[in-house]
Amino acid sequence: MEGRKIHHEEEALLEKCSKPGSGRPKLPCEAQAREGTSAWRNVLRVVSCSALLYLYYVLHTTLAGPSLLKVFFSAPLADPYLEEMPVAPRRWWTCDPIIASTTHQVSFNISTDSATPKRWQLLDESIPEARETFHGSITIEKGYLRQGSDVVVNVLVRSTDETNIGNVVLYSSDSGLVMKYKSSSNSDLCTEVEVVVSLRAESKYSLDELNIQTDILDIFLHPVTNWDIKEFNAHSSYGKLDMEPGAHHDEPMARNVSISSAAGGISGWFVPDQHLHIRNDYGDTTAILASTPKTDGKTWVGPQGINISSISGHIRVGTNSGDWLPKAYTHRTQIRTESGKILARVPHGARTEISSTSGRVVAILQPYGVDCENADNYISTMSQSGGVAVYLFDPDAESLRGYCNPLLNTVSEHEVGEGSLVLTYPRTWYGEIEGHIIHGQLAFDGSELECAEGGRGSVKARRGAKGDSLLNARVGVGALDIRIGLEETP
Repeated sequence: MEGRKIHHEEEALLEKCSKPGSGRPKLPCEAQAREGTSAWRNVLRVVSCSALLYLYYVLHTTLAGPSLLKVFFSAPLADPYLEEMPVAPRRWWTCDPIIASTTHQVSFNISTDSATPKRWQLLDESIPEARETFHGSITIEKGYLRQGSDVVVNVLVRSTDETNIGNVVLYSSDSGLVMKYKSSSNSDLCTEVEVVVSLRAESKYSLDELNIQTDILDIFLHPVTNWDIKEFNAHSSYGKLDMEPGAHHDEPMARNVSISSAAGGISGWFVPDQHLHIRNDYGDTTAILASTPKTDGKTWVGPQGINISSISGHIRVGTNSGDWLPKAYTHRTQIRTESGKILARVPHGARTEISSTSGRVVAILQPYGVDCENADNYISTMSQSGGVAVYLFDPDAESLRGYCNPLLNTVSEHEVGEGSLVLTYPRTWYGEIEGHIIHGQLAFDGSELECAEGGRGSVKARRGAKGDSLLNARVGVGALDIRIGLEETP
């Protein structure tokens, strides 16, 4: 709820500063007295609004927790592409004027029978075409103390027409709630719904599956730490999906999370435990990846798979690397899009693959220690026509205690059909390098290089003698720039 409060404050502040003469109405005598001072008053107004905006920025960055700016740009990088990536705005629908409203409350208890799968679902069966006159949100949150039932659903319906209130129909069963809006052909109508699902805050609860489905409504998710949810699925075709951070920014929503959208925005703070799957076909995705908690009474498996994809939506993935526990990670990460752009700062486990068919890719990878007996690693980036930039950091120092450096045995494949390919590898990487470009410029530089040789459009070299990594870089038409071991990375 804090995010909503901040958003409303921001909108009110920007609206105040953008409207000339905002404030109480002037009296006739005031208008005459101020007419001769309008020039300097306009200057003073601009200065005052600028000061208010600066104060808001300071308060927001100080009190609202880690911002996207801090999370994404915690690495010392300079790339104009970083400023181009869009962040999906949060939408706030309001019907005006509200003529009528009504509320509903439905309660559910989860079965305690161990032989019965424990599932709960909320299905909005309103047709997508109804979004012209029907909108609203679904919120999943921690319930209040001494809540009478395991799950309590409160539904608030508001409309510009009293006769349209009854068009929102609810059907309940033991395993969940179904909601449907009977759409009207009257385009002047406006009906909004606010659905709040409260999970009991006391004691520990286990749930095999929690499922939220809608074509229209926005979905706001808050982790409920006393619930152990194995599978969580949320889908909104045209609404926005937002995963709010927990109190300590490290509470998983569930052990396996699947979030999807057709054309809405997906954003939020995701804590991958086991598998995280995010799919947004035509909308943009902004995700912050956080590490599972050190301890909270549960046994966390840790990430096994991270999969984020789109058709044309841009993908922006960040992580505050200092929040990830210094240990060995073996998860697989796959981020791909057909025509969107990708900016990804991710923890590298056993395998990382990032690709865009026709969009640009910026990949920032943070490796960790690996089991010495199973140290094989794989990194792959590709863009047919957008260009690729890769920044590979040194492994986290604390994660190497009792483990091995993965950059001594990593296979890397980087390919660009048309565009630039820029590779920056750290000093702890050792192995063989091969680079090829058919048409364009080739630049290569590094430290501790041995047996370096090259011809027109190609280079082959070895760095050090203690590693067996292999780096293969290929460009069709454009530019190839390889830099290895020239400077330390965070």
